[in-house]
Amino acid sequence: MSAGKDIRTPPPNSRWNTTIPDSAPIRGVFLADVDKFDPEYFHLTENEVLDMEAHQRVGIEVCSEVLRNAGYWDEQGRKAVTGKDDIGVFAGIAHADAAALGMQNEMTPYSIVGFMPFGTANRISHCLGVRGPSINIDTACSASLTSVHVACEALLMGDCDAAIAMGISIISNPSAYTALWKLGVLSPDFGIKGFDASANGYSRGEGCGAVLLKRLSDAERDGDNILALIRGTGAGHNGLSRNIAAPSVPGQAKVIADALARAELTPAVVDYLEAHATGTKAGDRKELQTVQEVYVDNQPREKPIVLGAVKSMYCHSEGAAGITGLIKAIMVCLKREVPPNIHFNTLRPDAKIDTDKVKIPAGSAMSLADRPFPLHAGVNSFGAGGTNAHVLVEEVKVKRPVKFGTYTYNRKFLPMIQQRGSYYKTEQIREWEAMAMPNGNGTAKKAEAHISTNGAAVPA
Repeated sequence: MSAGKDIRTPPPNSRWNTTIPDSAPIRGVFLADVDKFDPEYFHLTENEVLDMEAHQRVGIEVCSEVLRNAGYWDEQGRKAVTGKDDIGVFAGIAHADAAALGMQNEMTPYSIVGFMPFGTANRISHCLGVRGPSINIDTACSASLTSVHVACEALLMGDCDAAIAMGISIISNPSAYTALWKLGVLSPDFGIKGFDASANGYSRGEGCGAVLLKRLSDAERDGDNILALIRGTGAGHNGLSRNIAAPSVPGQAKVIADALARAELTPAVVDYLEAHATGTKAGDRKELQTVQEVYVDNQPREKPIVLGAVKSMYCHSEGAAGITGLIKAIMVCLKREVPPNIHFNTLRPDAKIDTDKVKIPAGSAMSLADRPFPLHAGVNSFGAGGTNAHVLVEEVKVKRPVKFGTYTYNRKFLPMIQQRGSYYKTEQIREWEAMAMPNGNGTAKKAEAHISTNGAAVPA
């Protein structure tokens, strides 16, 4: 992130069973080798995995790595350590395109649990051998940060001894791009230019992230290597507003105020804000307005609040967006440095913010080394259905250097349903594929971002 690299690529044709050429305009951040998995290691058969959609496959691997890195993994039993297995799984997911694909093809006894959205958290709990609450949470783009909020509530209620809060988004059906085009949120050039004057929408990304949460007293008792404290969380809905997908300043401000109140913090002590920042016109404008009203106006702020936007690099991973932002905020606290926002050059002209008190790093990283301990970071996440979430993180003195181990699975190619079946492709996908076909003059068709604009578009 500190290098500020653009990591977008053309689409994963092999996985999508498409023939979209590199000359087509579509770009994003896509995960590799999603169609490879190690069934035996996770107590599954190949037939089960063939009907398991990508959210389950990748979610199992990432959550097992979380337990391994935290010292909760029994390598011999290939499951959570007995006696440390009262762990909840709270999975943020924002779309169910794999279920739509599965319903277009022949079913097997494994299809329902393998394709339907409810299976993700449950499959992770099953394969990892954990016994706490196992719950999928779908609030669209705010799903994974809402999962953090719900996981914290479960811990405080004593529902489990530890909780995995995670989010995942892997695109199985590219036809969903058409719906997003008609909603009016995708960028024609498939890049996110958060808060920039040229911002024109977002580009889709894939990802999976997870954190292991515990009550502070339990983590201290057990000698855990604590990486950050969650001081407070908030979640709520915009209520009746202009339309269900439109962002709301009062709705966003309320959840931030709730999180601050629970954290017993004032807005002026928050050093860094990982913004939602999707690059949409109304979304960015209203988020900046919220930042000004909550974190700047009438606050005795000695140093500016710094805004970051991981989506400018990783694109919008939808159901995994909030957890990605949380992980970045924790890293900002660990490193005391804010990576640059790529694609940011000129602040949008309608941004009503005090630029002396709100800073957006561009070009190079911004150091927070001169700020007093502990740093405080907020994370925004706003859903297309009106559900907003906010989490406040506090810097800690880490006991041991942070090391994340790796494990080499015996992965084998197990094609997913879209790779071995058939499915309906929208006109837009067919047009992108047709760009690889020569026209009458023997040259490839010109690549254009074209989509029918019939119907209402929401300027989110």
